[in-house]
Amino acid sequence: PESGGEVEGAVLFDLDENDWAVLDRYEGDFYERQIVTVYLSEQASCPCMAYIVKPQYYGLLTHKSWSHKVFRDNHLNDFVAMLREGED
Repeated sequence: PESGGEVEGAVLFDLDENDWAVLDRYEGDFYERQIVTVYLSEQASCPCMAYIVKPQYYGLLTHKSWSHKVFRDNHLNDFVAMLREGED
């Protein structure tokens, strides 16, 4: 995490409490929700809730890019099973 840092992502609108509960379970204890400014274009920005790595986990971060293929091939099945456990 760096002040002024940039990431690409999706902006979701009109989430209800159930939606937030699903997202919280998906993101897990590694992250916390914080309000950040999101730039939708050069002329438009808005405050949005974002999941930010908790300070106690900063030491686990690397500059290595996240890979969808690596996640899918090596971690997706375990991750989906973990999410399903929390559905009860």
